[in-house]
Amino acid sequence: MDQRLDRRSHSRTDTAEYAERNDPAGADRRHLNAAWAQPFEKQLTADKPFYLLDGSQVMVPMMQHDANWNYLKGESFRVVSVPYDGRELSVVILLPCKGRFKEFERSLDFERVDQTLKGITPHRVLFKMPRFRTGSSLDLRDGDVLSLQT
Repeated sequence: MDQRLDRRSHSRTDTAEYAERNDPAGADRRHLNAAWAQPFEKQLTADKPFYLLDGSQVMVPMMQHDANWNYLKGESFRVVSVPYDGRELSVVILLPCKGRFKEFERSLDFERVDQTLKGITPHRVLFKMPRFRTGSSLDLRDGDVLSLQT
């Protein structure tokens, strides 16, 4: 499995050693190690306001990039697909319009996301987003995580 994952991800995953080779929770011990297809320039990162749902703002390091990415402007939101190197994976970011978060959140379901992704097309975009790092940890041995019930 490790070799197949390494080959399929073009060596973008870091495979941690784990004791039992058939342990399905081993998938949780991997992390994506990928660069952006078009890297954000570090010198363009600057502290800018980020607006919270309560209307207040906090200053955060904001990255920016002027690029041709898949983009769509909807009535209550915008969506942009920011590709990773190799362009096989992307981060899809849904941005509700100011003051419309609750409305957007209520309308969000699989069909809407699927339809939206089918409508995105390449556009020149000046994109700004907070610099971030993300992670998660799930015990995949717990059947409820995978919606499995016995």
